[in-house]
Amino acid sequence: MRRRAVFGRIADRALALALAAVFLSPFYIGIIYSFKTKQEITFTGLAIPERINFGNYTAVLEDGSFFRGMLNSLYTTLPSVVLIMVICPMASYVFARNNGRIYNILYSLFLMAMLIPYQSVLLPIYANMREWGFLNTYTGNVLVKVGFQISLSILICTGFVKGIPRELEEAAYIDGLGYFGTFWRIVFPLMKSVLISILIINALFAWNDFQLSTVTLTKESVQTLPQLLYRYFGVHSVDLNEAFAAFNLAMLPLAVLYLLLQKYITDGVMAGSVKG
Repeated sequence: MRRRAVFGRIADRALALALAAVFLSPFYIGIIYSFKTKQEITFTGLAIPERINFGNYTAVLEDGSFFRGMLNSLYTTLPSVVLIMVICPMASYVFARNNGRIYNILYSLFLMAMLIPYQSVLLPIYANMREWGFLNTYTGNVLVKVGFQISLSILICTGFVKGIPRELEEAAYIDGLGYFGTFWRIVFPLMKSVLISILIINALFAWNDFQLSTVTLTKESVQTLPQLLYRYFGVHSVDLNEAFAAFNLAMLPLAVLYLLLQKYITDGVMAGSVKG
């Protein structure tokens, strides 16, 4: 039995290390390729570079299209996330505290929207954006992103609001707070952990979105960073070294965001586990 237990621990650790290697391998490739030249990538493969070369990062930063794409991504990501963070908590509060037929139907429609593959509606989106004059505009791109993410955010927020005791709201009503005052001063602060979670989810989606932006933003002057990164992969040549350098730089804003909010995410997970 003792040998079996030792063997089991060794097997678990070996499996954990193997899975860690699999999941970390893309990061390893992305980092080492970004410090190599084309020739080094061809001849050395996945080996660690003998000399650190920052030329790829310099080439990316000297290219004006990278900063333009980053600004365009900010212009579309920030409004999308802000709109979702304002609309979804209020809508979720209404759905969570009302069991009427109309509310249930509307909530079901939001949930059903998550089942629709966005590839099936890309053509109607393009036609509508062109007809309404929103094609190649930040406003049109933001509306499309919010429309696709609002269902998931409402689902997450509604489940959380249902777990908030109604007694807190009843006490607020007794103290003279109205419907809106109760939400903003009592319920909304309690939603901090779940709001940070949906903030990260929607920021990841909006920042990394490629297909929806390709449909709604066709002019190069308004294209986002994921669209402009595709230019490193040409028909006859691929600049892997500069491409990976650009990828790493593009990940920095989201990495910083995650590091800043990691504490709150952990607190939210722990709070949910205690409630469960």
